[in-house]
Amino acid sequence: MINILHIAVDVGSNGAIAVSEPSGMVSVYQINKRNSSEILRDIYENAKAKNYEMKAIVEAVHATPQMGVSSAFTFGKNFGGIIEVLRFAKIPFETVTPQIWQKIYSLPLPPKKKDYSTPEAFKRAKALYKVHHKKDLYQKAKDLFPSICKSEDRADALLILNYFLKGK
Repeated sequence: MINILHIAVDVGSNGAIAVSEPSGMVSVYQINKRNSSEILRDIYENAKAKNYEMKAIVEAVHATPQMGVSSAFTFGKNFGGIIEVLRFAKIPFETVTPQIWQKIYSLPLPPKKKDYSTPEAFKRAKALYKVHHKKDLYQKAKDLFPSICKSEDRADALLILNYFLKGK
């Protein structure tokens, strides 16, 4: 029997790395608390010591025009750094967009511009949706991982891990 350690990475500035051991034990690490490459190194060393194979999934997101230059640079650096660590450690990985992994959770869809009479109304609806969407994701993660989902910052990594474990 092959023992596989699954790693899921939410690369955002408040992102996290969630890990599922073959035993079913799940851990989550905040990226903003420690350097992501240090976390991945520790996970790698632990897995190798236990003779586990590893597979990873990384959220494929991109910088947006709303981000400042510094934030966009940091975001890109985080994503690229994580990918390079996985490649260097020869950990097979795939990427997944939020739209794909979130689909399995049957959450409300974002507002559409055509449904609003003014750009301002659409902007307000979109802002409200983002707040509720983040809370919905957090609640879903708390339902699935009640003992370790202690903040919204951990929710996405745990839900990406759950998506990965379900076999997409």
